[in-house]
Amino acid sequence: MKSLRELYSVGRGPSSSHTIGPWRACRLFRSEHPDADRYEVTLFGSLALTGRGHLTDVAVRDALAPVPAGILWNTERTDLPHPNTMELRAYKNGALTGEMTALSVGGGAISIPGRPDTERPEVYPEKSYAEISAFCSANKLRLSDYVFLREGEGIREYLFTIWNTMKQSVSDGLTRTGELPGGLKVERKAQYLYNRRHIDESPQTRENRLVCAYAFAVAEQNASGGEIVTAPTCGSSGVMPAALLYMQEERGFSDEAMVRALAAGGEALWIWDGAERIGLGRVRGSELLAVAALQPGAGERCVRALAARCAGPEVRLTCAEENGRAMRLYDRLGFSRGAEERVWFSI
Repeated sequence: MKSLRELYSVGRGPSSSHTIGPWRACRLFRSEHPDADRYEVTLFGSLALTGRGHLTDVAVRDALAPVPAGILWNTERTDLPHPNTMELRAYKNGALTGEMTALSVGGGAISIPGRPDTERPEVYPEKSYAEISAFCSANKLRLSDYVFLREGEGIREYLFTIWNTMKQSVSDGLTRTGELPGGLKVERKAQYLYNRRHIDESPQTRENRLVCAYAFAVAEQNASGGEIVTAPTCGSSGVMPAALLYMQEERGFSDEAMVRALAAGGEALWIWDGAERIGLGRVRGSELLAVAALQPGAGERCVRALAARCAGPEVRLTCAEENGRAMRLYDRLGFSRGAEERVWFSI
């Protein structure tokens, strides 16, 4: 498994692949061509087709500022190495001084054709949760201590930065009102949810309302191009801050405890298809605990890859019946339905 720094990263929404990835590519290019007096960026494929709605142009100009940057939207070219391809060019006094092709491969990661893989190396020698659990038992380690051991120096400080950014994104989102960017005229709802207390509100209703308000706050910051933490993507950035902040407020947990929770909660497996990161998940023994596809249509490949990591001849998982798309996928893959569980809150 790779470092948690690949799972949790600070960036601006609303899309890991369409804003954070291009932003990182532009920052890299700028660092290699700092003397340029003008940049030009051509966006292809999905970046060109949906980049305006994803604020890709805003991310590109922010990364290259204060030097002016021209943006070209090429929706015609189809012979692309990746759907999220971009070409960057640097100019000085009208002359081309450098160029680079970058691929935004998902989760905010980038790949530069012709260069060695820029991803961080594997830092966890254990290949399954069963191996991690055995190592922790043998060495009398908590899961968070195992993470600190394997990640090495600086990871605790890094996770404190992540946690403080998560809290700030909730706080910022709760103070904002009005319409979100784009043409859909969607009103922000986080502040409304947070303030909508009832005199006879039950504990469960209060819990649902506050957790939803915190999650909405981060999601709305993400949608408006605000600073958030990928967990593991921009689209899911509100879940962990909402759950952890609510638990901290209700139970009085310290920031140190929250950092340990982030460390333990980040023990997931990245799923790769060649050089492309397509998803992540978590397995324990013969149970598939979680799966998330980062690319459209990658769900089946993600499930098959994780199932191959499970121990034993049978793979088990739990899925909400209301998640029709997932249920259809699991039916198609040959899973049989077992006992029904009803321990969900209605929101």
